Amino acid sequence: MIELIQIDLFDFEDTTPTMVLPSLAELQKTKPPTPKIEPPPVPTRFNYRITADDVLCPVGLKRKAAANIAA
Repeated sequence: MIELIQIDLFDFEDTTPTMVLPSLAELQKTKPPTPKIEPPPVPTRFNYRITADDVLCPVGLKRKAAANIAA
């Protein structure tokens, strides 16, 4: 025997929540002013010149270890 089920269009209705848009009155409400955030001070810059005394790439394990400790 076949069982008959009666369905209508509301059986297929999507029940997922939808996004609620704010009303015009809510959008027109004045908001408190946001506090102004000042940027951090700019550090003073200088032109660094590489001299012959500067060791750019230490060679050897002892000099590499000493350079790491100094850094």
